[in-house]
Amino acid sequence: MRKNAAIFLLISFVFICFSGCAKLGATQSDVLTVYVLKDNPSSWSTCDTWRYTLAGFAEEYEDTVLEAVEFSTMAELEEQLLRELSEGGGPDLILYSWQNSLDIYKLARDGLLLDLNLYLEDDGSYSRSAYLESLLDSGNFDGAQYLMPICYPLPLFLTSEEKLAEAGVADPEQVLTSREVMQIITEQGEQHANDQENFGFIDFQFGNTKEAFFSSTGMFELDYSAGSVSVDREGFREMMELYLAASDEASRALENLSSGYSFKLQVQDLVKRGTFFGAYFNSLQTILSPALVLSAEETPIIEILPTFDQTDSYRVSTCFAAINRQAKNPDTAYEVIRYLMDHVIRHGADGVTPAEYQSINKSVALSQVERVYQSVVGQGTPSQEEFFDAFVARYEAFLSGDVQNFAYPNALYERIAPCAQALRSNPDAFDEAFDTMMTDLDAYMMEPVFE
Repeated sequence: MRKNAAIFLLISFVFICFSGCAKLGATQSDVLTVYVLKDNPSSWSTCDTWRYTLAGFAEEYEDTVLEAVEFSTMAELEEQLLRELSEGGGPDLILYSWQNSLDIYKLARDGLLLDLNLYLEDDGSYSRSAYLESLLDSGNFDGAQYLMPICYPLPLFLTSEEKLAEAGVADPEQVLTSREVMQIITEQGEQHANDQENFGFIDFQFGNTKEAFFSSTGMFELDYSAGSVSVDREGFREMMELYLAASDEASRALENLSSGYSFKLQVQDLVKRGTFFGAYFNSLQTILSPALVLSAEETPIIEILPTFDQTDSYRVSTCFAAINRQAKNPDTAYEVIRYLMDHVIRHGADGVTPAEYQSINKSVALSQVERVYQSVVGQGTPSQEEFFDAFVARYEAFLSGDVQNFAYPNALYERIAPCAQALRSNPDAFDEAFDTMMTDLDAYMMEPVFE
């Protein structure tokens, strides 16, 4: 028997069923503690990534009480989480997304999380092959699955065979590396530098995609077990030069095409003015709609951005779930993780951008793509269906490729900034800035979470 109506009167939006279920006889072993952000329906960027999917779990598993501790800001949440972990406490379930600043890999390395293999090995409902296996490895330390990747946003880029042919690409149907994508954008930006009507790159989301240029290249390898960082100096310099040029072109387009943070033109006009279009957060809906507009006149191509040199290797910004090693109720925490693995993670409320992450469950992810397509176009034309089939084929190639996590710690981005500044103002100072960056990063990697 569902109790939603009564329970929803007791507590706000997501976790309303918590106290209601407790009154219906749940034992202490059924109580699961988790830290979340307070609901903010006026701003999608500060909505909690997890609460809408956790609400689904609460509805389906009525005998489990989710004891949510809410925080006004992520900084407050992390301050309490780290303090309590250092004292041997903290919530049962630890959730990590793009909103976090803490380094969850250090929590795993320093023994603060439970090895999920204790459950996975005896779970008859779990089949590793049903999930993005290479991404599962991102949460593995020395054979222990401390972090469970749950979902990820896709760095998607839209262009067309015709636009690539005009840009001089010999085979417009070929998959492009991120180096090649940025090279095309850079060349197109230089070609249209004095043209206020045409651009090499238009970022549909005002800066999100520019970050994907850098991160998804896979330049940095962070080895937390060894406490070391590796990156090719010359490759990094080339990547940064292209990244800065592509970012400048995105800024030029935004300045000329927008008013504040909203485009003055409709998407039909925008797709005529650029060679590449990008969307990263909430990317499926944001890219599929323009692609279907473009399909009326051109042959659209959706590119899932590969790494700098490889077309079958990818980096995505992963959302993780983990169980506190000191959890009072690890069994239920594991049940929630398994639920999250098999459901779309929806970030946003009605009336606010309802961004969705791709599920690590390959079947769920493919169904999600189909659902978004149907919501955009319904019964498509033959040309739209042909385009969609081509995109699904690319997505399936992605799912069978080498997909790794690029959720780099803030410490990495902070130390990269001087390298970018050197390339802009004094390229001769790049090597010194690079050496300083590497020294600082090696020191950071050796530091424990708690002194």
